[in-house]
Amino acid sequence: MSSPVSTDLSDKKPGLATAALALLVFLSAGAIVLIFLALGRGEAKYDAERATKRIENLAKLRETNAKIVNEYALLDKEKGIYQIPLSQAVALTAQDLAKIEPKAAYPVATPIPPAAPAADGTAAPADPSVAPTPATDPATPAATP
Repeated sequence: MSSPVSTDLSDKKPGLATAALALLVFLSAGAIVLIFLALGRGEAKYDAERATKRIENLAKLRETNAKIVNEYALLDKEKGIYQIPLSQAVALTAQDLAKIEPKAAYPVATPIPPAAPAADGTAAPADPSVAPTPATDPATPAATP
């Protein structure tokens, strides 16, 4: 007859193959980390170049803005358009606005004062010139949908 084959693996100890597999996984992970570190070094140089370029662009922008805000310039000779310093433009605009009398942008309705109670405690009659609307008339119930 055939010899019995044991299927119980609990008595087996990890062998050389298991140790080699664990070492291979560890070395592979280390290699991947080293590759990413090497790739990141080139990125730092690229970022430094971009930062330098951005600082130069910002300096040019600030210089241009300072000229626009603080200097006189001829923008269009044919149309007679000139640039003046911002502080002077604000002062001139404030002088022009001080000469204008303020007025309402739209008609303003004067509110009607509420009716004063009568001496006997009942409400005084309402102003006859104002007709009550269904939404404001307390005697009329609100319409339900």
